Amino acid sequence: MLFPSRFILSAALAILTLVPAMSAQSAAPTLYRADSAWLSSGKVIQPAYILVRDGKIATVSSGKPMMARNLQVVEIKGVATAGMVDAWANLVPADLLSAQVRPASLQVTDALPVDLPGVDPALAMRVQSARRAGVVAGYLGTGGSEMQQGLGTPATFSASNLPVSTGKPALDLAMGSARMGGSGQFKATKQVSELLSSAQTLQDNLDEYSEKLEKHEKDLEEYKKKLKEFGEKKKKEEKAAAEGPGKNGEEQKKEKKKAPPKRPKPPAKPTPSLTQSWLLDVIHGERVLRLHAESAWDIQEALELQEKYEMELVIVGGHEADLVAEALAEAEVPVVLPVHSSYLTAPSERSFATRYQTLTEAGVKVALASGTGDGSRALMLMRAGNLVAAGADKADVWASLTAIPAAILGFENGPGSLSPGAPADFLLFHGPHPFNASGFQTHSAKGGLLK
Repeated sequence: MLFPSRFILSAALAILTLVPAMSAQSAAPTLYRADSAWLSSGKVIQPAYILVRDGKIATVSSGKPMMARNLQVVEIKGVATAGMVDAWANLVPADLLSAQVRPASLQVTDALPVDLPGVDPALAMRVQSARRAGVVAGYLGTGGSEMQQGLGTPATFSASNLPVSTGKPALDLAMGSARMGGSGQFKATKQVSELLSSAQTLQDNLDEYSEKLEKHEKDLEEYKKKLKEFGEKKKKEEKAAAEGPGKNGEEQKKEKKKAPPKRPKPPAKPTPSLTQSWLLDVIHGERVLRLHAESAWDIQEALELQEKYEMELVIVGGHEADLVAEALAEAEVPVVLPVHSSYLTAPSERSFATRYQTLTEAGVKVALASGTGDGSRALMLMRAGNLVAAGADKADVWASLTAIPAAILGFENGPGSLSPGAPADFLLFHGPHPFNASGFQTHSAKGGLLK
């Protein structure tokens, strides 16, 4: 068995506190030597020297860097890895999670507390727990049963143990199978299609408005020209009337019927709502759409929408994603697969390990995530270890906890990466690899080695 029964307890005891002794920004450069390191590229080096300066990884090498010859070396017995990234977390204030109704215009970034110590102790404790589990960043969303779930956001963790929005928020929508059971889910799924269709119609109206506006500008120039001609003609007639004999009554009556040209009215501009503007961003490829979909039918429907609108799509949940693995791989759509216990139940021929391996073997990028459960976050490593025990490749599974979710969230050389220039958020396992360790310690870019 890859995971000893004491793993979770040992891992938790490995970090007694997450309150940094000093800011990493002001700390002197530190050199760590580990028995090995799993790099973001999938390569393993032995031994591994990691030089940390100003909260960032300066170098990672198998030899002691020249620039660090005079630095004291911190010896670590075990393997160094990137920190884990939870691509589906719920590390948001409790009142947001408990809200009975969440508006479609919800923006998680607006709900996050100010990054100051003591502002939200309950949330800080939950972030502490995430760090104890080896998670250094994640995606913050609210979940729930609503079709429109607003904008979630990628986030890192501060020295105050609070989430800090990092990167571009994504739009969260839920398909029918993620919201209800029975025949009603098909109607609910069509609502997502109708929502995107309405956004496309709005875009067509905006395009038509642009054409009408261009025509209006031409009409306005023509109007100005006619108005000028009208004014000049009127002046001439008034001058002629003043100099010559007056007109008879019938001629004056006809003259009164002449009126100046009418100014053309500008076209009415369609005004999208906030949620409609987010949908337009998705259609334009400027914002990622995260679709919570569970059934194969829903996922196939999502892929058809992705092809129709050429949008950047991420499937979240994906309980039956393995049944359409080839289609997902062809469309290059990643899947965020939760390790929550509710996702582990399935017929033996479709066990969690089987579903994961079916997806990865088809070429689908799979990110393992907590699935918004705080308890599941503490089990992410154990679930990953079970996948390895079932035959999954260790490097692939570790990428599903680090590099792949980091890429999905848009962290370029950031959290989830053990490479020069990345934040110094990494893990130090007390064993030959992450799936055979008695515990680990977390190194924080904000506070150094957390003990």
